[in-house]
Amino acid sequence: MIAANSGQARTTSVPSTPPPPSPVKTYTLTVKVTGGAGTVTSTPPGIRCTAGACGASFPAGTRVTLTPADGNFRDWSGACSGRGVCAVTITKSRSVTARFRR
Repeated sequence: MIAANSGQARTTSVPSTPPPPSPVKTYTLTVKVTGGAGTVTSTPPGIRCTAGACGASFPAGTRVTLTPADGNFRDWSGACSGRGVCAVTITKSRSVTARFRR
């Protein structure tokens, strides 16, 4: 017995390749150290500033914590204010000044 062809074409599905991920935007966080001798470090790592200005790039949305590492720390200005640690969520390029006593 011969089977009759129904005339319908068979299709095979091929898995599609997902599009490449969008590039992650990065922004620069600049730290300026003024006054006396002092050091500022960041978490996540990237910034270790002892005098003058330094900075690092971080992916958008990253929460960066800046910590002064000297007892002569005075205060922050710019993207942070006050004393203690400085926490900045990266949504654009930002600048912070750490002031130390002489």
